[in-house]
Amino acid sequence: MGVLQPQVHVVIVSWQGRADAARAIATAVAPVADGLSVVFTNAAEQPESGPGLWVQVPASPYFGPSVQAAMAHTPAAPCCC
Repeated sequence: MGVLQPQVHVVIVSWQGRADAARAIATAVAPVADGLSVVFTNAAEQPESGPGLWVQVPASPYFGPSVQAAMAHTPAAPCCC
């Protein structure tokens, strides 16, 4: 009987001025992650890109919209029961 390997979907949250850091993290984890989403915002509301799926959310002083988008772009874990 084989050992089941868990699926790992990485979500990175990026905000104003941190796109380069998010891109560097995404580049580092992309080869070992089963999925990768980067949720980002910037004041100029300009697109960003890099490894994985980059999802833009409107600029907000709170992280709620970013967390909500992160959850929406994270696949549900399969039930093990």
